[in-house]
Amino acid sequence: MELISDGAIAVIDTEHAAVTALRDLFEGDYLREGGLSVCFPFEDREKSARFLTEQATARTLVQRKESLHLAFSSNADTKAVFAPSFQLLMVYTVEGAGLYVECTLNNIGADEPLPFYLGVDVHLRHPLFDWENANDYALQAAPGTPRAASAQLASRKTGRGVEFDWEELTFRCPEDLARGDGAHLVFDAQAVQPAGSSAFVPIAPMESWRAGLRIAFL
Repeated sequence: MELISDGAIAVIDTEHAAVTALRDLFEGDYLREGGLSVCFPFEDREKSARFLTEQATARTLVQRKESLHLAFSSNADTKAVFAPSFQLLMVYTVEGAGLYVECTLNNIGADEPLPFYLGVDVHLRHPLFDWENANDYALQAAPGTPRAASAQLASRKTGRGVEFDWEELTFRCPEDLARGDGAHLVFDAQAVQPAGSSAFVPIAPMESWRAGLRIAFL
């Protein structure tokens, strides 16, 4: 389905819980093959997509011209591979010249903490124009706290590109991006850690956790 604002068009593949295209009004597509996926509860995007759309109970809560609200809930099938009880709410909104993705993870279990991995996996198209190459693009991160900051991936020649703003996510930049070989960006939320690790911070019973990522055109 398509979400349309006065400056952006996003194509949502609800079957795979993914954004397959993000275009400006001149039909320039800012995502390449792979698009944008929300990964839960596994880091592997394909495994997460199968889990959410084939095993979890999926519902469309709200569908408007500019936004889509999806809910994924645990059931007997999910508990066979991921034991905790959960509800994951995902809201996709196009506003102005960009897309906002918001995730809210609820621990609906009354007794057990919810360990989880949640991340946003993005494949960006660069160069945007045939007469450019990937080395014309530079990734620059703005100062900020590790879990609330922004970055730009833009052409040195035209200034065109995208700007990211994220909240309660941690940005990872693969080395091949700096070399201009690709544009595969990963934004991590809390990752499942080995038992006993001090970094292991699960969601308490009946509590929630929220994170968001905004992609705007430059």
